[in-house]
Amino acid sequence: MNISVPVGTEVDYVSFSFYEPNEIRKISVKQIVNPVLFDALGHPTKGGLYDPSLGPFQKTQICATCSQDHFNCPGHFGHIEIPIPAYNPMFFDNLYALLRSKCVYCHQFRISRALMKKYTAQLTLLQHGLISQAQSLDEIVLDFKKANEAKEDETLEDRMEESSLSLSTAEEYIDYVDNFMKDALADEEARKYAAKDYKVTVINDVRKNVMRNFMKHCIHSKKCGNCHGISPPVRRDGAAKLFQLALNKKDQAVMDRMKESTGSFGELKGFANGQRFLTPYDVRKDVQALFEKEGEITTLLFGARDPRVPSFIKKATYHMFFIEVLAVAPTRFRPPSVMGEKTFESPQNELLSAILKGSHLVRDFSEELQAASQEEPVDKKKLEITRNRFVDSIINLQHAVNSFIDSTKNPTQVAQGQNLPAGIRQVLEKKEGLFRKHMMGKRVNYAARSVISPDPFIETSEIGIPPVFATKLTYPEPVTPHNIKEMRQAVINGPNKWPGATHVQNEDQSIDVLGDLSIESRIALANSLLAPQSSHTVQSGNNPFPTRTQTINKKVFRHLPFHHGSQGPCVAWREDDSYALC
Repeated sequence: MNISVPVGTEVDYVSFSFYEPNEIRKISVKQIVNPVLFDALGHPTKGGLYDPSLGPFQKTQICATCSQDHFNCPGHFGHIEIPIPAYNPMFFDNLYALLRSKCVYCHQFRISRALMKKYTAQLTLLQHGLISQAQSLDEIVLDFKKANEAKEDETLEDRMEESSLSLSTAEEYIDYVDNFMKDALADEEARKYAAKDYKVTVINDVRKNVMRNFMKHCIHSKKCGNCHGISPPVRRDGAAKLFQLALNKKDQAVMDRMKESTGSFGELKGFANGQRFLTPYDVRKDVQALFEKEGEITTLLFGARDPRVPSFIKKATYHMFFIEVLAVAPTRFRPPSVMGEKTFESPQNELLSAILKGSHLVRDFSEELQAASQEEPVDKKKLEITRNRFVDSIINLQHAVNSFIDSTKNPTQVAQGQNLPAGIRQVLEKKEGLFRKHMMGKRVNYAARSVISPDPFIETSEIGIPPVFATKLTYPEPVTPHNIKEMRQAVINGPNKWPGATHVQNEDQSIDVLGDLSIESRIALANSLLAPQSSHTVQSGNNPFPTRTQTINKKVFRHLPFHHGSQGPCVAWREDDSYALC
């Protein structure tokens, strides 16, 4: 770090979102297609997980992408094309809830437009921090019902389904909620007391409650509030399979009558033994149609937020629920293990290889199924066997993807005493344990972390640091007339006495090591901290303009000091407990 050129920015917020398939393809330098890692000579294969384009495999190699060596190459991403969309195991529960809450005929949420407007307005107001206004919308619904002499236990949804609420009244309610939301957003007096950050705990709690009520209304609405169709229920099997169940006789009779009278409902086919397997293509098509028709509410539910502008939400897409292109980390983050003359692949490569093999099987069975369906005459038995193999290959590929992200979602049984390769979730959980749960020490552990119950003299802006850390850690501070006294004393004390210093950097970037100097030499150096170097020394240094006055001060790499109330590093000693404050 060059402190003569201070950085004028700092990290205030961090937000996360998901790459879309096209974005992964753009950052990728190579498509990975070969599940074999090494050839017969032990060299990485082309198109394999250790392809030279992803970075050097060994310290003596050069990157095929950036032509840098092992130490300077940052690594480059590759990607695997998934032949059939795989479910994202992180959002499988949300995907299952969406399928249960949408209408299979009109591809909208199964609640009326009036209730949809209420939930949309509530989430929008919460996005701007207007908590009380969002909660008051529930009371407006009650007042609205009372004004129309509704029954005590009757909901707005029931009234609209029973046709006791005319269309004009529903439109009036929607207009009323819309005007209420616009007035609340335009009220500058109310905005003064609004929460500035959407991450506030109160907002999160209210938002989760609104989302929970929204999904509950959609799932428990048997009949669609828009087209009045009855959607068949959906069930799941683990985190890899989804099935659509057939309607019972009563509901099927209702749908048959509605189809005869309106002719607007399509017939659902393919049910065997009362259910049919939903392929990822079917699920993606349904979710895509839902996001196209319900773009506003889906963005409020799943859109990525910009911390710089809390009221802004990036439009949500259905891609977050599926993995069509899988990013492959650079080689340097999947280093192989070497024992003697043998090289062993990284555990992560085992999971990626399983995905590659599963992708090849899906492609092969897909081609066989297409060929079997085009034969004349069609062999139904052969076609059924091929179709079952194709479905099994899809499920196995989904299990491989689930294992790569979260190995606990893999139903494969392993031998006793053996563990499945760790997925991404397990790797992150292990690091969390290393950093927070497996530390040692009494008040300050060996990593210089502050303790949970520190000394009462430690302020809220301070942390504890052991003395050995306090005398080894340094901070480069420019020498100025304002701090010359402290800097001189630090140079005289040297590296072994606190508060001292370890090095002095001159204007020409040369370094004086104080540990190699005697006390007399350190005193002489301390007295010359403000004295400029000779013109010959400056011109022979790194000054790009020799005729100009050198403006870079000398710097003292001093120990972490102790300053109460300061914004910089600070240290206080506690000899009895052997720790310091910072």
